[in-house]
Amino acid sequence: AAHGLRRRAEAILRYNLYVDSMPIQDEQPLDDRRTERIRALSINTRKLMDNEEVLDIPAVMSEVATDYARTMNRVVFDDFLKANRNSHELLSQFELPPDEERPRAPQFGQIQIPPHNFVTVCSTFDDATYFGHEAVVFALHKVRDECNEVVNARIFVLPPAITSSLPMSLDDFEEVQNNAVHQLSVSLREQWSTDLKQGLHEALKPIGEEGSDVNINEKSKEAYERSKLKRLVTTVKLMMQDTLFTLVSHSLEQYVGFIEEMCEFEVTIQNLSLVEVTLPTKSKASAATAAVAQGEGGTAAEPASGDAE
Repeated sequence: AAHGLRRRAEAILRYNLYVDSMPIQDEQPLDDRRTERIRALSINTRKLMDNEEVLDIPAVMSEVATDYARTMNRVVFDDFLKANRNSHELLSQFELPPDEERPRAPQFGQIQIPPHNFVTVCSTFDDATYFGHEAVVFALHKVRDECNEVVNARIFVLPPAITSSLPMSLDDFEEVQNNAVHQLSVSLREQWSTDLKQGLHEALKPIGEEGSDVNINEKSKEAYERSKLKRLVTTVKLMMQDTLFTLVSHSLEQYVGFIEEMCEFEVTIQNLSLVEVTLPTKSKASAATAAVAQGEGGTAAEPASGDAE
């Protein structure tokens, strides 16, 4: 196999050398009609036409003329080999490279779409999507705005939101976090859901009429199950779920990072009555929550008299 591939490579190199060595000055060049047609097809887009003065078209046409002359020499050389192979000693030892299997040129320059009923396909697509109404797009845009405001919120109150410069006990820290969680929970249940409902009603009000497939005032459960309104409501529900998931994930990552940072303190025990707790200098919350890292009753770099004893 390797020997055969080597002979094939040698034949191809020798063949191309013979063709390239043939003179091209005597070949008949492309006529003006073909040259102009090639030139027109090469700049058949508006952008190329607008920038025609900066294009090096003569150099490209020179390459085209050289390729054309080489192709003509190749045709002459192939015919000569086939006609004189047995009568010439040199040619009898020369092997033509095998013909490459080239893919057939497509009949059209674009992707062909099989025959289909456009009206039926368009009607099927319209039945399957609720984006046929402009009001639905505005409704989802309002939902996304409300969800983005919730995503930017945080469940826990962490530095630099804690502005107090005094040490904070664990009970105080827990109370602050519980209050923050409660306030956010109330805001999500009352304000967020209300704003979403109000935004949907305002956006869908122009198409909320009898017989509409996105009727916000639909009373029949059977009609609602078959309508596009159910699919739209499902989409809004999934957007809300994704928003809550992102909110909880980011808040937990921030809280875990804060705890890990605060746990990097160093404890130095001088004696039974003197214990020093040194927080890392990179901590953003060392001044506000020093007691969270060292426990109740002490301050950073001060004796923890109550707990040390």
